[in-house]
Amino acid sequence: MTENDRLRQAYVEEARYQTRMIKNLRRWVKYALLISSLSLFLIVSPLGQQLWIKIIAGVVMVVSVVSAVLIGWAIHNGTANVSSLLDRIDQ
Repeated sequence: MTENDRLRQAYVEEARYQTRMIKNLRRWVKYALLISSLSLFLIVSPLGQQLWIKIIAGVVMVVSVVSAVLIGWAIHNGTANVSSLLDRIDQ
């Protein structure tokens, strides 16, 4: 096995690993959006009539939306990185 073949195999393995991690990140975005939706429900529903429940739900909603945005940014950068790895394999 030549050095070029080993390097190519390493790129392929890295691309597979990063693709799995991107899939995991997409799952985390879904969880963050679910939590923010549940928090919004608590804010507007009659269940959250007490002020402290609305405040806690608001904080949780803001944190989950910010985390969803950051995870989405990581997915974007990871996808670009996988694309770059695949371009290197083709060269």
